[in-house]
Amino acid sequence: MLIPLRSPGISSGGGGGGDTTPPTPNPMTWASVPAATGSTTIAMTATTGSDATPPVQYFFQNTTTGMSSHNSGWQSSTSWTDTGLTAGTQYSYQVQARDSKATPNVGGWSTTASATTQGTVLLSDGFESGNFTTVCQNNMDRKGSQHRRQIQHTCQVCPQDGGLGFG
Repeated sequence: MLIPLRSPGISSGGGGGGDTTPPTPNPMTWASVPAATGSTTIAMTATTGSDATPPVQYFFQNTTTGMSSHNSGWQSSTSWTDTGLTAGTQYSYQVQARDSKATPNVGGWSTTASATTQGTVLLSDGFESGNFTTVCQNNMDRKGSQHRRQIQHTCQVCPQDGGLGFG
């Protein structure tokens, strides 16, 4: 008489038993597409994955040319914020998931989603009232001094199309 060493349906823990499939959804999807949270940061969230060999891990990749070092590495959190970005610049991202098997089952990449970091504030002081000041900072002059100049603008309604103009 043969006695099984292990009952069917019981996995051996971290090895994942007969688990040969990557986490679902596969390919991974976005719970919250990338969105700027500041002038140098973009935050995003993957859909929570499910797998027979938990926990599921996530890898967020900045796919913008020259930005391959901006990735999350494998992590257990479904959320990641890319930092150290340039203001007013568009960045593109993908995410994938894997299980915790000794040799992980890795799922496919999500669709690419893009976001643009917030730009530098150009207007300040009283925009709502129609009077505001822009502050321009010029490059250093030959002596290394910075120059700042303020330009007063008055908001005016354009008679041709009803849009706003500046005087």
